[in-house]
Amino acid sequence: LLELTHFLDNYLNVKKTPDYPTAYNGLQAGEEKPIKTVAGAVDASYNSIKEAVDKGVDLLIVHHGLYWQGVEMLTKAWRKKCKLILESNIAIYSSHIPLDIHPEVGNSPLLAKHLGLKNITPCHPWKGINLAVKGSYGKTRDQLAEDLTRITGAPPTTCLAGPDTIDELVVITGGAGSEIAKIHDQGYSHYLSGEGSHWIMPYAEENELNLFLAGHYRTETFGVKAVCSLLNERFDLQTINLSHAKNVL
Repeated sequence: LLELTHFLDNYLNVKKTPDYPTAYNGLQAGEEKPIKTVAGAVDASYNSIKEAVDKGVDLLIVHHGLYWQGVEMLTKAWRKKCKLILESNIAIYSSHIPLDIHPEVGNSPLLAKHLGLKNITPCHPWKGINLAVKGSYGKTRDQLAEDLTRITGAPPTTCLAGPDTIDELVVITGGAGSEIAKIHDQGYSHYLSGEGSHWIMPYAEENELNLFLAGHYRTETFGVKAVCSLLNERFDLQTINLSHAKNVL
């Protein structure tokens, strides 16, 4: 476990990548032990952890870790989750922003690649890093909606107020819809994210932008799958991808 933790911390550049205070990137639960089976899931939810335990997983890698709600009383659902983790001795490793931006296994770069974007480069400065990627698309708004439906499994929510042909598309997976004003200020007219507040829709309409929201969960399944594949190749570990696409935004 410590060998894998050290590898992931370095590969994902965890210590040098800024994040939100409750992200706590790195090993969030577990103690030194042999690892044979690794699973990937978007969220460290009770159902994801329970499925991993039932399948004999030693290490669960997630994008959204255990502590997003901050400090919680050790009662009710939180107590149930902690009890499951401790009694099963499953290890949990979380990576949020580091797994969003990584050029090889990052959610945003991988979604851009799945969409067939060309000349993919980082953009959109945020806390000393680039939070987004951009690339050439060269197809219509309707074609992008179709591509997103095929790739993510559900149609995106859209505001189609910009040009019909999308030349350059900016991508930030997850809940970054609120970045649209800053994206617009940088001169971009086509933006893809996961979800956002209601105000971003009239903002896109008023400023003649194309906005695509393809789901917070659905745009962030790529990273954990890629990390599991990497660990399978590097360490010859058995890997499992857990999908919990029900009740997600």
